[in-house]
Amino acid sequence: QDRIGSVSRPVDTSNTARVLEMLEATDFNTFNAASPYGADEAIGILHHSGDIAVLRRTLELIEPAALAGDFSGQTYALLYDRVAVHEDRPQRYGTQGGCVAGRHDIYNVEDPEMIDERRSRMGLEPFDDYRASLIEMYGEDC
Repeated sequence: QDRIGSVSRPVDTSNTARVLEMLEATDFNTFNAASPYGADEAIGILHHSGDIAVLRRTLELIEPAALAGDFSGQTYALLYDRVAVHEDRPQRYGTQGGCVAGRHDIYNVEDPEMIDERRSRMGLEPFDDYRASLIEMYGEDC
């Protein structure tokens, strides 16, 4: 893991800086309208920066467009939940998980009764299906 990080971290840092520069020079909504795929890819780079300040700023940047249906709901949901986990808050869409008490599971979710409705609005599969696919991929024990 450390060897991978030693190679990928400088690339991630450079890519994050470049995307931030680009977004400072260009209105996000204009960029998204001109190139939805490019905007989604750019936000994906920022999403994986690991820098909570970058994650929060990126979430603020894309939230209005995502909630209006003008940007990827999936990308928004993943980022929203990643920020929530970093801030030790319950997730809204249940996209982030890990090893919880020796089992692979999804971290805490706000208002679990409404999760499938929220996930559906963002174009995500039902929560139980998502969780089952993660367990199938990674197994139950960790």
